[in-house]
Amino acid sequence: MRIALCDDNKVHLDILKSAVEACGIWRGEILQIDSFISGSELLRAVRSGREYEYIFLDIDMPEFSGFDVYAEFAALDKLSETSIIFVSAHIELLPEVFALRAYGFLPKPYSQDRLNRTVKSVIEQKSENQFYHFIHDGVKDTIPCRNILYFEIRNYTTSMYPVKAAPVILHRKSLHEIERELSGCGFFQCNRSTLVNLRYCSGRKVNLLIIKHTEANIEISRQKLKEFDNRLIQYKMGDKDAFRVN
Repeated sequence: MRIALCDDNKVHLDILKSAVEACGIWRGEILQIDSFISGSELLRAVRSGREYEYIFLDIDMPEFSGFDVYAEFAALDKLSETSIIFVSAHIELLPEVFALRAYGFLPKPYSQDRLNRTVKSVIEQKSENQFYHFIHDGVKDTIPCRNILYFEIRNYTTSMYPVKAAPVILHRKSLHEIERELSGCGFFQCNRSTLVNLRYCSGRKVNLLIIKHTEANIEISRQKLKEFDNRLIQYKMGDKDAFRVN
C-alpha cells in the first residue's frame, strides 16, 4: 500500500512518518511511504502516474496550501482514488475541512493514539461492513450506514432518510433504540425527534444543522449546541468511541 506524506516542515514530516509506520491499523499491509516537502512536489508525482491510497496533507504550507492541493486533486478527478487526511495545528480550519468532505483531520502535535484512531475511522468510512438492519412493510432489509442522512420522529412515526432516496417508515422504533443499534457509527441525537449522521454534517449556522444532500432545516437543541460541536470534531478526528451507547 502506497502512502504519501506532505509537510513543508522536515521535522514534522519525519515525526509523521514514524507515527504512520508505527500505526497498527493497516491490517498487516506492506507500506511504501513517500514524503514530500511541498504540495507542488506531491502533485508532480501524481501527475507522473504515481497513485496513493492515503495522503496525509499539511494545510498550512507556503505558496501551495493543502487546500490548493486538494483542489488540484479534484480537478484531476483523483479524489475517488485516494483518501486525504488533512493535518494542521490550526483547529479553526476544521469547518473548511468539513466542507471539503475530507476523510479525516489530524491535529498537530501528533499523538500516536490520535493517528491510530484517525486511520481506523478512515478505513471504516471506506469499508462496506457497516450496515443498519431494519424492517419495512414487514420485510427485513439492510442499508449501509454511510447512506443514511438522518432519522426523524414525527406524529409518533419514525422515518429514515437515506441519501438520494425516498424516506423509509420504520416499524415501532424509538430514536434511543436506533442510536443503540448504531452505536459507534457516528450518529448524534441533536433534538428530541432527530438523530443525524455526522458524516454528512458540515457544521451549523447558529442552531441549524448544515447537512449535505438535503434542504431540511434540522434544529439543534440549544442545550446540545456545545456537545454537537465537540462530537463533530471527535467524529472528524476518528474518535468513534465517543459514540458508544450502552
